Amino acid sequence: MKRLIDYPRVAARKTKRALFRSEDIYSLNSFQSLLINYPYLPMSIFALRPLGIALILNEIMINNRQSILEFGSGISTILIARLIKRNQLSTQVVSIEHDANWCRLIQAQLKSEEAPDSVQIIHAPLLPCDISWDNKLEWFNQQILKDYLKSLDDFDMIIIDGPPACNENLQFSRYPALPFVFEKLKPEFVVILDDANRYGERKIIAQWEKLYPLKFQVVGDNIAIAYQGKHYFSSPQPIDTRSW
Repeated sequence: MKRLIDYPRVAARKTKRALFRSEDIYSLNSFQSLLINYPYLPMSIFALRPLGIALILNEIMINNRQSILEFGSGISTILIARLIKRNQLSTQVVSIEHDANWCRLIQAQLKSEEAPDSVQIIHAPLLPCDISWDNKLEWFNQQILKDYLKSLDDFDMIIIDGPPACNENLQFSRYPALPFVFEKLKPEFVVILDDANRYGERKIIAQWEKLYPLKFQVVGDNIAIAYQGKHYFSSPQPIDTRSW
């Protein structure tokens, strides 16, 4: 017996992929000046989509973000550093990374590009966390973060793309980010969460919206963004509100 093909579903999937490609091509073009005449940056499936990177860079420029906390270092960190250097911005960046080897790799890349000292990579290994989803999942070493962050200004931009949450056992790993940092946020801020199309992240967003006066919107299907206070529209693509 031949297997029936769900042609409408196949067509919808292909259309969605084509839309993603067009969004990413458009977004890559928007920050070409941060790629030309710079070393090649490998972009794996774990990296933020170009759409997400363009959103972050737009947000820094359009809403004048001055103090950024990033969970999960990578291509976004390097491109933010390039933007700060190229545009002579006063923006401060603290990027938290759990993997020591990856941390050294990003630090070496930043050093080779003579990135500004205002961009710092902090190695914080994963440990059991008392503010995790079920008090069982690991998160970044809180004591390392508290010791480093206590002398810094409050943040007006949070980027959450770590720690890894790519399988069922880890799907709620990114939940502690907002509970940990919420009291150290400025009156006006933005939160950006990658992989918002996944079940775990959707559940996390729903819980955050219950706990905090935030309403998340989605950009390009997998980037969630929430604002507190006055702001300008910074997304390179339309955003929509959905029920989490």
